Amino acid sequence: MVRSSSRVGKVKNFPNAPVSEVILGVTSSEKWLSIEDQFDAQRALSDTFPRVEILPPIADEWMDGFQLTQDLNPGRMGVVLVRLRSNDGNWMCQIQANKFYFNWIRPDFEPVGSYPGFEDIYQRFCEAFQALSERFPKITSIPVKYYDLGYHDRLEWQDYIDNLSDVHKIMRFNPPAIETPEGLNNSFSRYTYNYSPLGGYGVFAVNTDTAATGKQVLKLESTLRGIVPNQSREDWFNTAHMIQYEHFMRVFTPEVLKRWS
Repeated sequence: MVRSSSRVGKVKNFPNAPVSEVILGVTSSEKWLSIEDQFDAQRALSDTFPRVEILPPIADEWMDGFQLTQDLNPGRMGVVLVRLRSNDGNWMCQIQANKFYFNWIRPDFEPVGSYPGFEDIYQRFCEAFQALSERFPKITSIPVKYYDLGYHDRLEWQDYIDNLSDVHKIMRFNPPAIETPEGLNNSFSRYTYNYSPLGGYGVFAVNTDTAATGKQVLKLESTLRGIVPNQSREDWFNTAHMIQYEHFMRVFTPEVLKRWS
């Protein structure tokens, strides 16, 4: 993985880090698109994203004090989320009445090392969002409510430790001190925090999951969300990207980072 951007500073490259997904998103303060508009957009993007899924809409989430709250407003969020995937499964657009997400995905069966880098993903996100905005000019006239930048990592922990009780050897995280004959079977923790430099908050989650290969993996999800008045979209995402990089450097142990460099 190469979590770097020449526009915001020099960072160390980790080509063998197990980044599995990067998500960039925009949420508007009002409804952008009708359901007819959503399917019109789907048809316009069908050559690049031919695989279609129809899902329930995603609620707006925001930090209220120390609590993460959901804003379920059908008049703003619409009734469906249209998810579009490329044939190879590496790229995904998600279009909702008030949201646009763009994802890069590394499936479990694909080895590490294919991450294209933040700059490339951000450029593709901008191109797709620009195309959507040109097709539906109303998008540019409605204020943005917040931006999202999420990073997911999935690693087969068995390559590093014998059982999950030793997860602290991979990352700076300690599970409950429970004595068991064969160690813990899974792990789950979720943290939220306010983050004023980005005008919002962050969510960090550690979980276990079953990969397509059948092996158990350690799954880390780090999401940053917010908006800063008078700051450009590019500046917000560049700042958020550097914060994600700093989190990454602090979370994993030096020994593991060395293996990924």
